[in-house]
Amino acid sequence: MAAPTLELKILQGKTLTLALKFAGEDLVYKPVSAIVSLAPARLTVTGHNLPAEWPVRVESAKAPLEINTAPGQWKLATKVDANTLEFNDMNLTAAKAFVGPAVLIYQRPEPMTGWKIRAQFRAEPGGTVLLDASSDVADSPDGTINIDHTNCSFELTFTDEITAAITWLKCVYDIEAILPDGSVTQIIAPSKAVVEKEITVWA
Repeated sequence: MAAPTLELKILQGKTLTLALKFAGEDLVYKPVSAIVSLAPARLTVTGHNLPAEWPVRVESAKAPLEINTAPGQWKLATKVDANTLEFNDMNLTAAKAFVGPAVLIYQRPEPMTGWKIRAQFRAEPGGTVLLDASSDVADSPDGTINIDHTNCSFELTFTDEITAAITWLKCVYDIEAILPDGSVTQIIAPSKAVVEKEITVWA
């Protein structure tokens, strides 16, 4: 599956934080056996093995129909414990009692063990490097990338001091990972980034 593009807005003088989750291409299917709380909605999904928060789909429930995810959509599930997930924004108090079978569908979380992630922002493809970031601090004078192996996610950060010094208005960037075997895979395909000039500047 091709890496997605992600247009990014950088607010000058503000800390930039870009948090992303990483999943494998294959789908996992787990049976939903019960709704254990109506508000917020909590589902029993034995051994779901999901991180703290993860995009999922629910399909095939005969009731309540509200628990089923709209076609083509994903919903963020909060992990309560190893067998329970919560949709904090869903209130099923007035809904019908659960009638299964239902299935939880999600892309397999990728723990990124042994990975190194890096990104460069350039004036144009192959042009001057304007900003860079890496999960190896020694490789990056600008931003940092922190990998959260437990939650299969990573976070790219540029401080407010770094963004305040920006003098350009737009650029291109991508994000890639070096895998333990030395191969390189693209996480975010070449995308645009634009800078919005700051209004409040506190001297």
